[in-house]
Amino acid sequence: MTLSKFLDTENSMKSPLKKSLRSGGFKSPASPDVDILTMMNGGTHMGGFRNAYPVFIKQDEKDYLVYIPDLEIYTEGKDIPDAIAMARDAIGLKLVDAIEYPEASGPEEALKKAREDADETFDYSDGLLTYVDVDCESYRKKLRNRAVKKNCTIPFWLNKEAEEQGINFSKVLQEALIQKLNIG
Repeated sequence: MTLSKFLDTENSMKSPLKKSLRSGGFKSPASPDVDILTMMNGGTHMGGFRNAYPVFIKQDEKDYLVYIPDLEIYTEGKDIPDAIAMARDAIGLKLVDAIEYPEASGPEEALKKAREDADETFDYSDGLLTYVDVDCESYRKKLRNRAVKKNCTIPFWLNKEAEEQGINFSKVLQEALIQKLNIG
């Protein structure tokens, strides 16, 4: 049964799970003391700033297609774990330069957005709805610290001397830039 059918059933408010889903007041399995709504709306989790966004995953032939309605992102994975990893990466990339993080919607609002965005060929609203969290600050730090290749030109004789002495060009350039920029 899809989430929409589950929430739309006649006796939907009688089930504690349904009440919890409708209100958004459910706990994170990873950290039961943190309410999912707190995480969804940019709460803290294990010392980092973490958001959780609703994600629809639906199988289409061999692939699992992913739709993140709050951020209008589409991606895919080869299986469900890969689809979740791709969703997390897509969210991190989208928000890496964000000053403020968009508020996450609840399940009903996400379902409404998915229905509105459906077309005659594909409808994510009857797929699996889950939440994917991203530690935006950790993601930003990871991207900032990645290695970047730079080409530089030096005289042949200087290159030969440095190679003979086993000089690490990258390390020398990093040290020189840190010294020149006064950031060390």
